[in-house]
Amino acid sequence: MSTIRLIMMPLITVVILLLTYLSSANFDEFIELAHKWSIILIFLFIFFWGIRQVSESVIIEINRKTWYNQRMTNLTPFEIWFGKLFGSTIHTWYGAFFAFIAYIVIATYSKTFIEEIKLLVQIFLIGILSQSVTLLATFTGVRNDKHKIHHSSAIYFITGIIISAVLLFYAIKFHYLEETHLRWFIFKLRYSDFAIGSLVFFNFWVAIALHRSLRLEMNYQNGPFIWVVFLVSMMLYFSGFVNNIDALSLPETILLDLYISLVITILLSYILAFATPKHFLDYKHLLQYMHERQWRAFKLHLPVWFIGMVLSILLCIAIVTFTLVSSRVSFFEAFMTYRYPINLTLFLLRDLSILLLFHLAWQSKQADISTAIVLVILYFLIPSLISIMEIKSGLSFFLPHARRSFLTGTLPVLVQFLVALVFLIRRTYYLNKSVVE
Repeated sequence: MSTIRLIMMPLITVVILLLTYLSSANFDEFIELAHKWSIILIFLFIFFWGIRQVSESVIIEINRKTWYNQRMTNLTPFEIWFGKLFGSTIHTWYGAFFAFIAYIVIATYSKTFIEEIKLLVQIFLIGILSQSVTLLATFTGVRNDKHKIHHSSAIYFITGIIISAVLLFYAIKFHYLEETHLRWFIFKLRYSDFAIGSLVFFNFWVAIALHRSLRLEMNYQNGPFIWVVFLVSMMLYFSGFVNNIDALSLPETILLDLYISLVITILLSYILAFATPKHFLDYKHLLQYMHERQWRAFKLHLPVWFIGMVLSILLCIAIVTFTLVSSRVSFFEAFMTYRYPINLTLFLLRDLSILLLFHLAWQSKQADISTAIVLVILYFLIPSLISIMEIKSGLSFFLPHARRSFLTGTLPVLVQFLVALVFLIRRTYYLNKSVVE
C-alpha cells in the first residue's frame, strides 16, 4: 500500500465529517448526518470498491495468463483463497477502518448504543459475505468458461453489488423495526442477534464453498459429504421459522418443515445444475466406476446437483408417506393434495433431463442458455398465453398445481419427464457408441 493511500484514506473520512459538522445547524443534526455518512463511506469502501477489487483479482490474472502459474505453486487452496479475498482488498478495509471508528464514536451519543454496534457488526459481516460470494461466482464462471480468451469481471461485480445492497437494505430495515423478536425453533431471539448469527452461518458456508472451488482449480477432488451436510444445515435453518406460525399442530409443523426442505433442495439442485460443468466423459467415467464397483471414486466424482436431486426424491417420498399416514394435517388439505410434492419433483427431473440433453448435444455454454430459454417458455410464456385464453385446466401441464388430480396434474408432467428421459438415454447411447468407435 502506497504512502499516499495511507494518508488519503483517513483524510477522506475526516474531511467528510468536518464538512458535515460545518453544514449542520446543531450538534444533534451533526450526529444524525455523521451516522448516515459513516454508513455511506463504509458502503463505498467495502462494498463498491472492495467488491470491484475482488471481482477483478482473478480475472486480471487469467487475462494476463498468470493464473495457471499461481495454481502450480506450493500455495494451499486456503492460502490462495485468503490472499484473493483479503489481500486484494486490504486497502479498502484500511479505508473502511476509519469509517468504522467514526461510526463507533458517533454511536456513543445514541441511546441504543448496543444495537448500533450490532448493526455495525452486521455491516462488517455483510461486507465479507458479499465479497466472498463475488469471488465464488468468479471462480465458478471462469471454470465454466475456461476456453474463453478474454474474461470480464462486470457480471461478477454487479452480482456482488446487488447482493450487498439487498442485505444492507434488510439489515437497516430490521434495525428500525418496532417488533424486535422472532422465534426460531424453541428460541426467542432479537432480530439483531439472529441476523448476526445468520450472517456468520452463511459466511462459514461460503468460505467452505470457496475452499472447495479452489481445490477443484488445483485438481483436487471433493467428496459429497460436505455438500450433504450443507443441504441438511440449510433445511434446519429455514425450518426453524415455522415456529412463528401458532395455528399449526405438531404434525402440520413437521409436514411444513418437510415441504420447506423439499423446496430448498429443489432450488439448490437447479442452481448447482446450471453452475457446475457437465461433460459427457465425466458421466461416462461415473458409470464406469459404478459398473466396476469403485465406490470411492464414484463418490468423489458424483455431481453435487445429483445429490440434491436424490435428496429431493427422498423428501418427496417422506412427505407423501407422512401425509397419507397422518390424520391431523387439515391445514394443508385445504390447499394441496399429497400429489403436489410428486409434481414438484417430476418438474425438477424433467428440467434436469432437458439440461443434460442440451449439454450432450452442444457441450458448450449454449446448452445452459438454451435450457434457460426453454424453461422461461415452459414456465412463463406458455402459462401466460393459457391464462389470457382462460384455459385454466391447461396450466397444470406447465406449472406444478397443488389441487389437480393425477390425470390432470401429475400425469402430464410425468409424460414430459419420460419423453425427455428417453431422448436423454438415446443421446447418451449414441455418444457412448461414438466414443467407443
